[in-house]
Amino acid sequence: MKSVSDLRGELVDRDVELLDLDPHNPRLPEELNGAPQRELLRYLYENLVLDELAQSFIDNGFFMHEPLIIMPSKKGRFTVLEGNRRLAALIILHHRPEAEDLSFDIEVRKSDLARLRKIPCYEVKSRSEVYGFLGFRHIGGIKTWGAEAKARYIAREVDDAVKRGSKSPFKDVGKRVGSNTQSIRNSYIALALLRYARDEFSADVKTLQNERFGVWQRALNSPLIRDYIGFPDAREYQEIRSAVRGLKERDLKRVLSDLTPASDSKKAVVEDSRDITDYGRILSNKRAEEILSKYKDFEVARQAVDIEELPKRLERIKRECEVLLQELQNAKASDELLEAAKNLQGVVRAIVGAARELMDEDDE
Repeated sequence: MKSVSDLRGELVDRDVELLDLDPHNPRLPEELNGAPQRELLRYLYENLVLDELAQSFIDNGFFMHEPLIIMPSKKGRFTVLEGNRRLAALIILHHRPEAEDLSFDIEVRKSDLARLRKIPCYEVKSRSEVYGFLGFRHIGGIKTWGAEAKARYIAREVDDAVKRGSKSPFKDVGKRVGSNTQSIRNSYIALALLRYARDEFSADVKTLQNERFGVWQRALNSPLIRDYIGFPDAREYQEIRSAVRGLKERDLKRVLSDLTPASDSKKAVVEDSRDITDYGRILSNKRAEEILSKYKDFEVARQAVDIEELPKRLERIKRECEVLLQELQNAKASDELLEAAKNLQGVVRAIVGAARELMDEDDE
């Protein structure tokens, strides 16, 4: 299902006064699920830049080629399943009661509002009829949702697929929304872990879920971090559900805290997603983990890991030099080659000297 024409419904004109925002819209934060219309509208107004859209409606009218997708709700009203941002702009332009004090700093004439009174809508009978279209459009298509909104949509689709008896829910949902199995699985796992931490461990995951969900997903790509929180390499649906119940509460809370900005500094211990690899190394190193826990200083903890790994790094370099020695036996002699070898010898002597100085310092 890739376009509106693939839906089973009819194209109709509906009065803006009869249209309601979707309280289960994946684009909204999870804590707004089922919220009153005025709360949904205020969130969209404050977060999705509606003024430019409203100005476009005044200048050009409604986008006739892109109707809202609606379904009947109650008492002759309709819920907008696709196009909530556009409806929010229209509600504020028409000063409906739920808009309260919200407004746009644009000039609006009565004739403009008259043109925007009835809106083209594609009416379907139920939410399930449009899920495939929404998934393809906002997950695999060109108008993609944010990572967390995608994950909530995917979670619902996967759970529904399991209820319908699907043996491969991640693969089946991936086909429906134009994505691959691994991507669907990763999104499902990331949201499942946050929800479990919130519901079972009373962890505060709001900021991480709403603002840094992509960083959280990146963290779960690290085998070292997954091992630290006690989440194995589960791939099938039931394996994942079982693995979630085995998470280590203390360690999971620790990771969630490190990834969440502190209220005073507005910075997280792990601020950049590019540091996730090193963060995994820190968690797998007892001394570095203790330093990070005590001082909340990522750079100091990273240095502790690097220092403890120096013997391993030198051993790797030694093996590379052994391979280099074998290659030299078949190489062609040259002054340049000899000079490079002497330079390497000088560095090796300096390394040995530095190591001896460290030993002498420990003896004092």
